[in-house]
Amino acid sequence: MIRFISFSIFVLFLGFGTVSLARTWYVSPVTDQNGWRIHGDGTNRNPWDLQTALSGGDGLVKAGDTIYVHDGAPYWGYYLLNYHDRVIRAARMYDCILNGKEHAPIIVKAYPGEHPVLDGGLNPADEVKQSNELYEFKPPGAVLNVNGSYTWLWGLEITNSSPQRRSYYPDGQDLLILTGVSIGKSKDIKLINLVIHDNN
Repeated sequence: MIRFISFSIFVLFLGFGTVSLARTWYVSPVTDQNGWRIHGDGTNRNPWDLQTALSGGDGLVKAGDTIYVHDGAPYWGYYLLNYHDRVIRAARMYDCILNGKEHAPIIVKAYPGEHPVLDGGLNPADEVKQSNELYEFKPPGAVLNVNGSYTWLWGLEITNSSPQRRSYYPDGQDLLILTGVSIGKSKDIKLINLVIHDNN
């Protein structure tokens, strides 16, 4: 009897140990003077940018982890480039390549009480067009592209504020942004309470 109780306590402790390994990470669109976070560490005090988190946080995000997404400004789908000694906002959509496990999904979720918005409206400013030409940027056909496995996307709004909902190829022709969310080569992806609207 004593041996059975000891074994049960050991198994219980093992279970709690497994749960405690899961970590919580944070994302924010509001950061430095340019509105960009380029040196975040994923903590609530110094969050990542969204793409860093969706790419796995340089290998830090593991199965069972939760990524909280703060609001405060739209996630525009740009990234920073140094263009002729100037930091500019170059067009980019978001790619989710997270891989959880069957009983330990990775959860990407709106921070409680907040309403983060992913906006596929690409900046038509000349500097963005120039950067597209320089780097031969060709955007994908969705605001959020999902590849990976066992990932839950929860409570996000995904839209496109541009009245034309277009981006630009380097040759000057424009490309329609086709949809809000695209599911690619994925397994067991859950979309929970997403608000997806005004996309093509």
